[in-house]
Amino acid sequence: MGKSENKFLNLIKSTRINRIFPTISLILFGAALANKINLDILILSTCSILLYASGGILNAIKDKDYVLPKYSKIITIILPIITILISLQNKIILFATISWIIIGFLYNMASRKILFLDNTLICITHHFIPVFFSLILLGMNIKNSLFIGTYVYLVFWFLAPIKNLNGIEKDKKLGYKTIPSTYLRGKEITLFLYYISFILMIPAYFIFKLNPIYLILLCVLFLLFLITKKIIQRKNYAAMLGIARLVISLFGFAMSISLTTNLKIILPGAFIIIFFFVALIKDL
Repeated sequence: MGKSENKFLNLIKSTRINRIFPTISLILFGAALANKINLDILILSTCSILLYASGGILNAIKDKDYVLPKYSKIITIILPIITILISLQNKIILFATISWIIIGFLYNMASRKILFLDNTLICITHHFIPVFFSLILLGMNIKNSLFIGTYVYLVFWFLAPIKNLNGIEKDKKLGYKTIPSTYLRGKEITLFLYYISFILMIPAYFIFKLNPIYLILLCVLFLLFLITKKIIQRKNYAAMLGIARLVISLFGFAMSISLTTNLKIILPGAFIIIFFFVALIKDL
């Protein structure tokens, strides 16, 4: 395989498309609340994938994670332009796209230099925006959409710092301000916040009037939270990140399957869960 082919494969890898799956799970949760899925939801999902791919490449360039082709920077511009063109057919999707781009830009440019700004912004782009705008697109009023989007945002605000346990020394070298790279007991603080995230998942049963399936899957989520501590002790950070993504996806799926029997919503969510379970087994 030639050097140019290697660089192209690196470009594909740098998009980290699999990392958008948890966001798709939350969009599907919005669809489950409305008990329907339509073309607008599919377009919103497509826009999120394209923008995440662009952000992934931009991160890879900034952090020098891969040897990339020279045209990589151009791709990071072309993908958002394509996304905007796609979103022009619906002003709500356009507003979501612009919000993603602006906040994503701030995340890539400044968030890691300010403590807590990292997880604050990433939870807006990956959790709040997908839920809020999917609900608006499906006809829910702004007040309820804002409440539900904010609830999901808070759940994952406490979970998000867990990703910073991977590459602590690199973060210190680059001057990134994260809990693990800033505080002496950063790992313990991060894990404490992580467990708060699980506690915040419990009220979902009452807020959304979910059925017993949610409680069963909540037990699975609890086991994943417990396993995470063991994985961290073994310093298997690849598996730790895999569990975190699985937790987000499973939370979205657990609520979705408790709200709807629509297979167009359930099957994509189930695929995402299976994907992350298989990936986790591989990491372990």
